[in-house]
Amino acid sequence: MNQRHKLAYLLTALVALPIFALGLIGLHALNNDLKTYQFQVIKEANSELESIDKILKAYLDNYKNEFKKNIEIVHSEGPWALRCTFQDTCPQTLKNHISLIVSFDASGEQIYPPRETTAQLFLEMGKLRTISASLFTAKTSLSELTTQKQKEGVWSNYVTPEGHNLLHCWLGDKNINYCAAIDRTALIEKIKNYLSKVLSSHPTTQIRLTNAADKILWQSNHFQSNHILSKKQLSAPLYFWRLEKRQKETTKPSKYLLTILALTLPSASLIIFLAYTLFRDQKKVLAEANDRANFAASVSHELRTPLTNLQLYADLIRNKMSPCNLKKGQLSDHETKEVAKYTEIIASETTRLSEMVNNALTITRGNHPAIRQKIKAIPDHIIEETVSRLSPLLGKQVDKISFVLQTPNEVEIDRS
Repeated sequence: MNQRHKLAYLLTALVALPIFALGLIGLHALNNDLKTYQFQVIKEANSELESIDKILKAYLDNYKNEFKKNIEIVHSEGPWALRCTFQDTCPQTLKNHISLIVSFDASGEQIYPPRETTAQLFLEMGKLRTISASLFTAKTSLSELTTQKQKEGVWSNYVTPEGHNLLHCWLGDKNINYCAAIDRTALIEKIKNYLSKVLSSHPTTQIRLTNAADKILWQSNHFQSNHILSKKQLSAPLYFWRLEKRQKETTKPSKYLLTILALTLPSASLIIFLAYTLFRDQKKVLAEANDRANFAASVSHELRTPLTNLQLYADLIRNKMSPCNLKKGQLSDHETKEVAKYTEIIASETTRLSEMVNNALTITRGNHPAIRQKIKAIPDHIIEETVSRLSPLLGKQVDKISFVLQTPNEVEIDRS
């Protein structure tokens, strides 16, 4: 290489490097500008969804107070007047809004539908079987509240092939407890109509209401976009639905754009290389973050089962050891065995929960796979034990579980 070539390379470097540095400064300014803009847009989207959530909650409270008042009025005419839910004899506010009404006296005895099964009560009894588990949960929760809270009532939900349904129970006048199963179709239609009134459409944004299966229940307009600005799970009792705000893909003009293009053209190759490197690294970071987010969601779902079992069996032990039982004297052998069994299950579930947490911490601290604790065990025994542990949680639903045990030999298995 002669002296002329060296001088040419030196001059090229002296010209290219300052231009490249100026380009980086401009690029940094543009990046900050875009980040500020995107942050503001997302913040506004989150605020809007929070506002819609509060509006829906207030609307549901008003709707609840309306049908509670009318149900108590109908019931005062005699329990059998509640049959209007399956006939066209209800006040206008109840028509097509309530699919079943159940009432109980102060002792918990069911008033309506009466327990005597007759052909006239065929529809009511069929619906009652559908909501039995949710009804039991709501009644139990209601009994643990103060009188004032009982009058406000509690929400519960149950699942049918169509999706989630709402059930509301409360304490009415004359110490009568009421439970009303809300008609799903009518509720969705009322919420859709209400949202259409309170929300004004914008040509470049869209508000969606979706269910747990991502099926669209309502949207403010009909353009298709995968650009989601914000998501919001609705507050209880509508937590099984979700709000989304979407936006058409738009490019925000920047005052720096022409300057950056003019400054970086001589150093285009360097900028392209740098952009490729940054993109590759960023893609890797995003992939890792996405994997961790998916893992966290999966772990949070898995943790619910042992946590629920711990709470359930702890409640069972507390009931066994309640002052009322202890006043009677020592526990019977059968009760002692039950308490021992519940304690053993709590210890086992605590160990399993600890293993899950340790695995979660291991993964979140670095790129390490979850620790698999494989032991020799008989799958048939594990299946029977699992169903037995979950039977109090499942209640009457446990009778619907059927399985054929055909693996009586020991194998290496991950028990968790």
